[in-house]
Amino acid sequence: MENPQASIIEQIPPDDWEKTPPRVKKLVESMAERIESLEQQALELLSRQPSFFLQLSTINCLRSIEQRANFPPPSSRRIFRTELGVKH
Repeated sequence: MENPQASIIEQIPPDDWEKTPPRVKKLVESMAERIESLEQQALELLSRQPSFFLQLSTINCLRSIEQRANFPPPSSRRIFRTELGVKH
């Protein structure tokens, strides 16, 4: 069974890899690097996701409160949202 943590190249049996033409090896190596890069980017985005959803939830709560009470004034909302790092 394949090791999910092994690189893509390491999962190819050595006998098969030796029979692979050089041009195909180069393409497979390039694709493997690209996959690893994209996986790393996906992990980075997933690590930021909880923070983003917390900010979004906070903003939605503020909007709900503002709609009910028509408070605080717009300038205060901008200041608070700026502190959260949210673009207008």
